[in-house]
Amino acid sequence: MRNKCASSAGAHLLKDRFENESETGLSQGVVTKDVIFVPRTNGNLYHYAGNNPVRYSDPDGKKLDSAIKILQNSEVITGNTKQVLSTTLVSNLYKAEANRLSFVEKLGFDGSTIGRGQLGKSAYSDVLNKSGNEIEEYCKELNIALSGDFNKDMKNSDIEDFVVSAYLALCIDGRQKEGRSSEDAAKFGIGYYHGASQSIRKAQATDPNTLSFEGTEKALKNGSKKEKDILDYINEVLYGN
Repeated sequence: MRNKCASSAGAHLLKDRFENESETGLSQGVVTKDVIFVPRTNGNLYHYAGNNPVRYSDPDGKKLDSAIKILQNSEVITGNTKQVLSTTLVSNLYKAEANRLSFVEKLGFDGSTIGRGQLGKSAYSDVLNKSGNEIEEYCKELNIALSGDFNKDMKNSDIEDFVVSAYLALCIDGRQKEGRSSEDAAKFGIGYYHGASQSIRKAQATDPNTLSFEGTEKALKNGSKKEKDILDYINEVLYGN
């Protein structure tokens, strides 16, 4: 089981731990630890991604470009978020997630969070609720049908591209604050996408300047192995490190 699924108590699961998240502004859903796994069609790790976990069935990236373009032209996210949202950012996220697949996932099984972006049903619902017009426009442009069913839609790589891009944008936009740079908002937002809200708030509390990511970065860097990996994840997504 992966992260990005909220519990009714305001928690996110990071690997096998719930991370508290009470300030995201995103919807909450009930999650329990998985005991039954549904296998993909074979044991190949990247079968679900057409043997290409970064681009799936979109090798030239044009469909991901369409998702980003529609979000950039929408009023769902602010200008500061639009500055950092790009196809490269989402592609880097897919790579970072692929690098962190669990042993069970590497055997070809998914838990409550699925796909290249490892998103759960609550994230999918947030995107439909907050950017419904945009995803309808995207599906119309690509001539694809949105079913409204989480498992079915997230198995469609084109729809997945939009959902992942939109949810990442919502997470970043929720971290925008007056006086905070768009880059720092992106760092906080990527961490929240990863389900690390509690660890980030804990690290953030060590620095009186809560607008900057500098103190949070230092605390994560000097923290536990898990906290260091959160920082690595953020840098991999934002900078491709």
